[in-house]
Amino acid sequence: MNVTTVTKAVRFLKDRGVVSAKAGHGTIVRGKELDHMPPVYERLRTLPRNDLSVVKRQGAVFGEAVSAAIKRVVGNAGTISSLREYQPSAGSTDVRQIGSLWLAAAGVKVAPDQIAIASGAQHALFVALAATMKPGDVVLVPSIAYQGIKSAAQMLGLGLIGVDVDDEGIIVSEIERHAHNPRVRSIYLIPTLDNPRSVTLPLERRKAIAELADRCSLNIIEDDIYRPLSLIDLPSMIELYPERTFHVSSVGKVLAPGLRCGFLAYPAVFREIVMQGLRATVWMADPLTVSVVQDIIVGGSFRDLVTDLQELLMKRHRVAIELVGNWISRHCRPEGNCLWVSLPAEIKAHEMTEYLRMEGVGVVPSSVFTIGSAQNNALRLYKGSSTDEASWKDALLLIRRAVEA
Repeated sequence: MNVTTVTKAVRFLKDRGVVSAKAGHGTIVRGKELDHMPPVYERLRTLPRNDLSVVKRQGAVFGEAVSAAIKRVVGNAGTISSLREYQPSAGSTDVRQIGSLWLAAAGVKVAPDQIAIASGAQHALFVALAATMKPGDVVLVPSIAYQGIKSAAQMLGLGLIGVDVDDEGIIVSEIERHAHNPRVRSIYLIPTLDNPRSVTLPLERRKAIAELADRCSLNIIEDDIYRPLSLIDLPSMIELYPERTFHVSSVGKVLAPGLRCGFLAYPAVFREIVMQGLRATVWMADPLTVSVVQDIIVGGSFRDLVTDLQELLMKRHRVAIELVGNWISRHCRPEGNCLWVSLPAEIKAHEMTEYLRMEGVGVVPSSVFTIGSAQNNALRLYKGSSTDEASWKDALLLIRRAVEA
């Protein structure tokens, strides 16, 4: 046995999530212990005055639409009646119909009886993972991924394997390299305007992933919360692979993050386990919030809210291209909520994050989104979170001056 053989063997085990290697600690057998730690959400320090690290909804259109919806809901006798007793865990027939309308408006057709109402997208994601996996199972995720998948996996005892990405998203050949691992059960994707890079997965990759998942009997968990903002009409994964795709959507990132209402579309064969997951977590989504969302969707005012946000995001993207365009990928979609700013190697993302915070601007370093050993050095900014255009421009100028100094 030589060094090459040992190296190949260790790589084989690492690819299958059996062992974990960390500088200074050696290589260990993972078992059910996980080496991916969820991000810390507790924000104990004073928040920066221009906090671009979290989603916020600004503008008069939002205030008017939501205020009017709340007034109508509170004045409706049916709202009081809904608070007298528990509601069905997946939502009533009328409520599930609004989920179907919401998805249809974004080009995704799912029958109401295959939709469950959740308390936001993170809740829907948690239920989808719990319904399809058991402790020790592994999820394939992009090596740069939404940080909430880390928290959910940690709570459920699941392993994550980071799959390499390029400027267009997750690389199909890299998924295939891991797909035959017997511990792998699911693939997690944000195919449209992903968080944190606002990249949309091309059609040919979507089709290839659906074919690969079908061939390897894998589930797909499609986190598609940004789809209503997209200016590109591409089929969703649940359309391409309905047999085993769980489609997550919500109003949080598009209408308002405080409206904790999500939608989980699922294959009919998983209905009972999805119901168990809902009952084991929050039992039912908050009826008041759901009623407000129902009013906004059925009344049609959500279209004005989506258009208003699209226009704001594209306007701010143009400013970003003008001021920091050298560090923004051309694949970063202008209607995306996130701006991904790649930094020169000599400027470390975590140090830049601390500097910006001291200057009153909140951003998130790329390490929060990294899965596995992928090397990234970037910042994520939420474009819609600045209260006005001057604040947005000031934040970008601050970044540019720091990089060019």
